[in-house]
Amino acid sequence: MELDAFARECARGLNARVPPAVVDSRLSNPRFDLTLAEAFRDLFLAVASYCQTKRPGLIKRIWLSKVFREELLVLGHRKEFAKEVTLALAGRLAVEGKRGADPRPPPVVSLPPRNLTAIRECRYGRMLYLRNDMYVGRSLDLYGEYSEGEAALFRQLVSPSDIVVEVGANFGAHTVCLARAVGTNGTVIAFEPQRFVFQILCANIALNELLNVQARFAAAGSTAGTILVPALDFGALNNFGGVSLGGPGGERVSVETIDGLRLDRLRLLKVDVEGMEAEVLAGAAETIMRCRPVLYVENDREEKSAALIRMIREFRYRMWWHVPPLFNPENFAGNRENVFLNIVSANMLCFPEETEITVPNLREVSGLGNHPSAEVRVGTADMGRSPS
Repeated sequence: MELDAFARECARGLNARVPPAVVDSRLSNPRFDLTLAEAFRDLFLAVASYCQTKRPGLIKRIWLSKVFREELLVLGHRKEFAKEVTLALAGRLAVEGKRGADPRPPPVVSLPPRNLTAIRECRYGRMLYLRNDMYVGRSLDLYGEYSEGEAALFRQLVSPSDIVVEVGANFGAHTVCLARAVGTNGTVIAFEPQRFVFQILCANIALNELLNVQARFAAAGSTAGTILVPALDFGALNNFGGVSLGGPGGERVSVETIDGLRLDRLRLLKVDVEGMEAEVLAGAAETIMRCRPVLYVENDREEKSAALIRMIREFRYRMWWHVPPLFNPENFAGNRENVFLNIVSANMLCFPEETEITVPNLREVSGLGNHPSAEVRVGTADMGRSPS
């Protein structure tokens, strides 16, 4: 079938949606001397220009579909037409293939460089991070690790084959450590609701070939639903791990519950969610009471501390303050300069009451008002956000 006859048959099969004058103008275009694939594309461009106001969604699906026979059938209402188009296209492309492919390269769309991320070898593997992150990114950049006091504790808490849930995984600085600790037969389920931060988390999982990590683009809360995650300027200096969710604007992201995971067992539940710790634990209540995992919960907001402690006590847990400094003198990079000075992160290490355990060198949480912020500098410079 000649090229112009084939194109005209396409037009007729489209129930004359394209006026003859439009088809004739397209066929007279010199571009129709190119391959049939390009001719077919040009014909549909003509269809699109004519049907833009009538059925634009259908035209869009044609371009997105790899198998267009069904779309042609919808437009043409004739099985024989769809078959004829398919056979003619296949035959013509075979002929064109023998002649050689079009030597012209496809157009390249260039994007402006942003220089937002960097990558380096760190204590637990290669890590991608945001250059302008004030704490996690800066620590990975300068020291090749982040809050190693927490990571060292996690290595003592978990063993090969364990299951860990990490809520608020950020770039994955601790996710990678935990994944190596639980081994190939263990699992780490990591939640992160900030889209770009989540993508960096996934990159670090892939870079380190961690097949035992399940990354979930979601927040965790007391009930399933959605929440607004604020949009941030990743080109500006910021603490990207210190974002509070649920404000007036941003991207709407799914909220899941830990109970919704329906886990058979759970060794460690790590929660670092900028003041939403109680909501996460409420959505994990059934799992906590049934699996009795170790809880590692951030508690850096003094105004919410008493309610959080009371809630964990109701789960029948004992708690100890874990307040590691951000700077580790024995850091992976061997960098002796302490840019974080005396900044620490405030967390609670929690064990079920029925567990016979002693926790040396940590102070047990004995009341509702003995928050460590009274003794040390907790969080960031504005005292309102955790650095993790």
